[in-house]
Amino acid sequence: MIYQIIDAKKAEHKIGVSCKLMGVSASGYFAWRKRGCERRRVCRDQVALAHVRERFCLSGETYGAPRIWHDLKEDNIGIGRNRIARLMRENDLKAHQKRRFKKTTDSEHNGRIGKSAGPGLFRYGARSKVGGGYILYLDRRGLALSRSCY
Repeated sequence: MIYQIIDAKKAEHKIGVSCKLMGVSASGYFAWRKRGCERRRVCRDQVALAHVRERFCLSGETYGAPRIWHDLKEDNIGIGRNRIARLMRENDLKAHQKRRFKKTTDSEHNGRIGKSAGPGLFRYGARSKVGGGYILYLDRRGLALSRSCY
């Protein structure tokens, strides 16, 4: 309360004189002003964060800082893009874009359909007609050993 009076009368009297009259130190007054500035910033950040969270939730958590900044700018709410980005980063508000559906199989084509690997294709004790190959093994020394598989 004393510091607020000194702050209100600083245009009329010097700060050092006002502090002596009130019985407080000038450094205490300046420390109060500095703390007040930080509190103002915190309050402004909380108001800005409320706007950012509102837009973030309305977008279905898909808007990032540039799009939120553009929305707020359209509504004449003056919050900078870097400030929005900082607030989003500090509060773990990350935009998640939905992945588009990717069609991987075309079942409505007019092309030929290949033979299925039916029961007559594989026989016990006979070599496979389907394929074969080599398997590489590594021993303890790192040497490659190959073995044919049919």
